[in-house]
Amino acid sequence: MKKGSFCFAGAGFVLGLSLIMGGVFVQNGAAQEGSGGEPLVTWGDYVLQGTALVQYQGKTEQDLVIPPDLGITEIRDEAFYRSSIRSAAIPEGVTKLGTRSFSDCYHLERVTLPRSLAEIGKNAFSSCSSLASITLPASLTAIGVYAFSGCSSLASITIQVPKPPALGGSLWLSWRVPPVVIYVPAAALDAYKNDAGWKTHADRIQAAGG
Repeated sequence: MKKGSFCFAGAGFVLGLSLIMGGVFVQNGAAQEGSGGEPLVTWGDYVLQGTALVQYQGKTEQDLVIPPDLGITEIRDEAFYRSSIRSAAIPEGVTKLGTRSFSDCYHLERVTLPRSLAEIGKNAFSSCSSLASITLPASLTAIGVYAFSGCSSLASITIQVPKPPALGGSLWLSWRVPPVVIYVPAAALDAYKNDAGWKTHADRIQAAGG
């Protein structure tokens, strides 16, 4: 990640300098010491720790494209909790969305997930009441419990994974009327319907393009 920062370690704090790198203003002032010994660094509206996005501090309702230049591989727990963003494009290289990472984003209508994503944490999108649909990439291997609970506008989930990803528990979709439709690859339809974790949702699983 091109932070463009020089840090001076002091007694219990880290002091960073602000620089211009590649046309991007990078502000690392008054960074704190985070868990694991790495400093928390502010880059615009983002608080980073190593290659993890720890917190988004933007206040306005907007369509958000997370800059690839951040070099992040993980979005931590509650990083976007109750943010007012309308849409989010998560860059390639991100492999994990933490617990409640986008929870209670009531204005969130659209999310673009990267092809690198392997894990969606529990309650990651819970109570995103404006989210209408979402596509889960083929790289996904695990989805946490209640990942989409309380998504009252959610009409469909398209899963591109050829083998059913592990579920940490119920997606909590059963209360939704009309039911959320789960689209899966046609060749994997039976695998999803018979999988121990997914068969609870068998009545709403359909072949994509069918």
